[in-house]
Amino acid sequence: MAISKLLDTIHKGKASGDHVLVLSIDIKGAFDNIQHSSISSYLDNSKCPANIVNIFKNLLQNRKVILNTCEGPAIRDQKQGCPQGSCSGPAL
Repeated sequence: MAISKLLDTIHKGKASGDHVLVLSIDIKGAFDNIQHSSISSYLDNSKCPANIVNIFKNLLQNRKVILNTCEGPAIRDQKQGCPQGSCSGPAL
């Protein structure tokens, strides 16, 4: 919900004398710490169409973390965390 729409709803509720409750949850590190295997397992057991499951699984496959060091690049497989800054990140 856009912040402006949320504020409008709050103001309308207060103006009409209704009770208004807003709940916002921020789970620290949620995007950084989830294991790819957990996401894959959930997708396998969901009723989500196979083509959508495959899209999400492909987003998580073959991901690498590369850190340039004075001895050359250090490359590691990335097996946790969600791609952030995309529309699909929150869904994962």
